[in-house]
Amino acid sequence: MWRMSSRTPVQLPPYDRLRRPASLLPPGLEQVYSTMMKGDKNMKDSLDEKYETPLTPELFAEKFNYSPAFVRLAIECGLDSPGGKITAVAFCNWFVKHYNNFRKMAGLALLKLPTETMTAEEREYTTVGNILKTHADYFASRSSSLGFKKAWRDLSNEYSTCAKKYKNLQGQR
Repeated sequence: MWRMSSRTPVQLPPYDRLRRPASLLPPGLEQVYSTMMKGDKNMKDSLDEKYETPLTPELFAEKFNYSPAFVRLAIECGLDSPGGKITAVAFCNWFVKHYNNFRKMAGLALLKLPTETMTAEEREYTTVGNILKTHADYFASRSSSLGFKKAWRDLSNEYSTCAKKYKNLQGQR
């Protein structure tokens, strides 16, 4: 158990598999999200077979380093789980379209959706930023460690500026 005395500096516990503030997404799902966001029509050809393998919510959470509560909430919000199983591709497809539903059920503030007046790249960056911000906000709201809460909030603040940063980078070219 980690305890703090008045003489020792604040020390974070070792990162566990459920809440790693330094990670953008659970390992393995970066490839699924990036393939989806590129609009790859042949997604099955672009991804390993492991992303199409149906898993129980518990095994999915373990394999992709999500908390089981996060996966269960997605299912409660409408993630299709035929036969009680989900795939990484189905999870990511659903999350891209329904992250605000997830936020609402988790008690998080809704995010501004990408608009048609944005360029395709701005919409992509806004969507990705919103997805990442949803992950960070969820884990910040559920963490009991002040250090982890701060780390997740810092990431959340960074994600909320994804589209703005992209626009600034384009202006510099």
